[in-house]
Amino acid sequence: MDIELLQGPQIAPHIEDLARLRITVFREFPYLYDGSLDYEAEYLDTYVRSADSLCVLVRDEGRVVGASTALPLADETPEFQQPFLAAGWDPTRIFYCAESVLLPGWRGLGLGVRFFAEREAHARKLARIGGSAEAQLALYRRARSGGADHRAAVGEVVDTLMQQTALQDVRQIA
Repeated sequence: MDIELLQGPQIAPHIEDLARLRITVFREFPYLYDGSLDYEAEYLDTYVRSADSLCVLVRDEGRVVGASTALPLADETPEFQQPFLAAGWDPTRIFYCAESVLLPGWRGLGLGVRFFAEREAHARKLARIGGSAEAQLALYRRARSGGADHRAAVGEVVDTLMQQTALQDVRQIA
């Protein structure tokens, strides 16, 4: 298994593999998301355009089996920044830890904790969001569907990872 840390434009050659991975993982319960390659490519382009974004890419025998993304919130779209702004948060001081996706056969191997560690280490290097210990890290949980089963399943996974990391879980932002 190989883990590669990609930033900004380095992500571009992997967009198609990342889009397929995201669609595959998010199609499963509890997400039940039926995405398209075009939508995913457009979504991931935000990370390509941000020089300070990070994609932790996991390959096994050349096949992309997992990925985790993050970027300075100031590099996100205005629509995405809006809930943070409405809650009084400064997007220039937040490093947004976005999705982590793993195919089922690679779950439970510690990769989720590794994803958080790599994203936190990357954020702490970025002077533009405060660098070092002053960096404000946030995990924004946003349900793709409104069902209680979905929220419980996603919440259980995130709560477990949060217990193993030092990241701040921003639960009051919806």
